[in-house]
Amino acid sequence: MGAKNLCALAITLLSCLLMLSCTDGKRRQMARIIIEADSMNRNYVPMTSDSLLTLACRFYDRHGTPNERMKAHYLLGCAYRDMGEAPHALDCYHQAVACADTTTKDCDYHTLVTVYGQMAWLFQTQFLPDDEIAALKMVAQMARMDCDTLTEIIATHRLTSPYFMKCDTDSVLIVEKQVRELYLQHGYKDYAGQAVLGSISIALDRHHLQEADRLLSIYRNESGLFDDEGEAVRGGSYYIDKGIYMTKVGNLDSALYFYRKAIECEQYEGAYKGLLSVYEKQNRPDSIAKYARLLADANDSSYLHVNQEAVHRISALYNYSRQQKIAEGQADKARKANMMKTILLGIIVVIVFVFFFAYIRTRQRAKEKVLNLLNAYNKSQTELTAAIDRQRLLRYDYEVALQGKDEEHHQLLCQIQEDINQKEGEIDVLKKKVKCLEEQLRQLSSSDLENEFKKSNIFKLFNERRKSKYVLEPPSEENWHELIELFRTHYVRFNTFITSNRRLSTNQYRYCVLLRMGFDNTDIGILMGKDKDQRYHLRKLICETLFGKSVNVKVLEDLLKEHF
Repeated sequence: MGAKNLCALAITLLSCLLMLSCTDGKRRQMARIIIEADSMNRNYVPMTSDSLLTLACRFYDRHGTPNERMKAHYLLGCAYRDMGEAPHALDCYHQAVACADTTTKDCDYHTLVTVYGQMAWLFQTQFLPDDEIAALKMVAQMARMDCDTLTEIIATHRLTSPYFMKCDTDSVLIVEKQVRELYLQHGYKDYAGQAVLGSISIALDRHHLQEADRLLSIYRNESGLFDDEGEAVRGGSYYIDKGIYMTKVGNLDSALYFYRKAIECEQYEGAYKGLLSVYEKQNRPDSIAKYARLLADANDSSYLHVNQEAVHRISALYNYSRQQKIAEGQADKARKANMMKTILLGIIVVIVFVFFFAYIRTRQRAKEKVLNLLNAYNKSQTELTAAIDRQRLLRYDYEVALQGKDEEHHQLLCQIQEDINQKEGEIDVLKKKVKCLEEQLRQLSSSDLENEFKKSNIFKLFNERRKSKYVLEPPSEENWHELIELFRTHYVRFNTFITSNRRLSTNQYRYCVLLRMGFDNTDIGILMGKDKDQRYHLRKLICETLFGKSVNVKVLEDLLKEHF
């Protein structure tokens, strides 16, 4: 199997393993959990367990889109809210917000509005006005991104509650004026009429009675919260404010009437307080005692004086829980990153090993192919030489037989002629085979084989012995034998040229081998133990054998290089 096929197989196996980690069946199961939880939340059905939603969060954290992750963490927070675990609920809301990707066009801003709205409600119940303000501003911002104008204005309107808690009445007036204009601008007249309650209370506290009367009239006529007979259909805060106004203008009978209307609307604390103030002005001891006791029983306003230290403890609990989850999330991400690095490193090691194994195997096969071709070539060369010798003998016999005149010589002549024809046919086949093998050997000869040859120990030995200090220590016959054997397999083309149909002596052959290996005339003299005259004589014989007597000895190197 080739290196490319092995690499493709390894990558395919890895892809299959990764794909098996997430199945469609599991995704459908998690989707059902989310749909059921969302339905319960929308229909105000309390959720009593977090186990299934926790599984859904884990699944979508690995395989879900940003919107799916946000939805899962939001519903888990709603479950904790229904179970009375406010810190856990708030932490889940923070995680849901962190999952949202507001840079994409398909971001679920509607769910983001809901998440921030739930956070604002939790902060309100825990008397944390600054956090509630920040959450409500995010509600308005996300509603704007969702192109939900009414929700944006309502979220801004809700800022009056935490501003009241902070006693920041100027901000309340600014917000109510702003949202009233926005309501009217977009055609929500009834909402605009309701956006004056805070201003009414502030005007009464500041004794701006004319402004209070104007605002009360707006609320009464434009809020849409009164029926045709003038009775409030929802809430009773209007009657409390109207009673306070009547008390301040001195119309105590009307004030008593409106306070009693407030009691009918279950506004007990404000109503009892107002009745007590009227009876104090009328100096009616029995009524004062009665409503003072009722006010004490109904007064559940201690939340306005919540111990600030307890508030800070709750806030710290929120922050600690959130930071703890953030740290755990970062540690989990680091573990996953390290795991992925380990897996990738393992894959790289496997791929490198596969390529290395394939490379070694390919080189071994190439070497085996060269040796097989060389053996076949040598065998064919030997057969060709034997056939040529046999042909010569047959021609000699033919010439001898040709001189005879008798019948016996004539028969022998015919027989010899047949043998000659047969051998000529065999010689033609062998010549074609030798030519084919020579061509294959030429194609296999390359710079890679030459580089490999020059890295061998025998070449390094000869390269060292060419130095003048070894002039008396030429290579041994074993060294020469080892060099020639390696040379035949790595310089196939050149070796074929100097040996095919040519009769070089041992010294002449060795001279050609050393010249092909890159040694100059002086180096060759040291390695072969030959002086200048002996080397000249060798070069002359090589020229005559390989190129003919007419060739100049001085151009021997150039002629041989043409066959390198």
